[in-house]
Amino acid sequence: MTICLAALFYLLRLGLKMRARRLAGLPRDVSLLRLHLRLARPLVVLVTLGFAGGLASAIWLRGWRGLESFHGVAGAIVVLLFAATAWYGRAAERGEGEPGVHGALGLVSMLLAGLAAIAGFVLLP
Repeated sequence: MTICLAALFYLLRLGLKMRARRLAGLPRDVSLLRLHLRLARPLVVLVTLGFAGGLASAIWLRGWRGLESFHGVAGAIVVLLFAATAWYGRAAERGEGEPGVHGALGLVSMLLAGLAAIAGFVLLP
């Protein structure tokens, strides 16, 4: 998940570059958009799989109840936020949504993902 978080941070930086261009009135950089899309789709899947793997590990390998830790609850919220970010991003890509909502959700998702990662340190063996 650490590598996934680093890749998501890079994805956030790409999104912020596109936002800065949009706010400056510059034309859309299609290469940035394509790279953002090419990375975003598999990363949302990886976040979801990482969450599912962590939940399965907690239940079957450690004998915990599902989502009994702050880390688990934060992880569940992060997955939902990334799914919402993907949903609004898809709408923005089609011209049906506001890119600002997508960006705000992406930023909140990343902040909470960082918090969830820090909360997971105390669960390490």
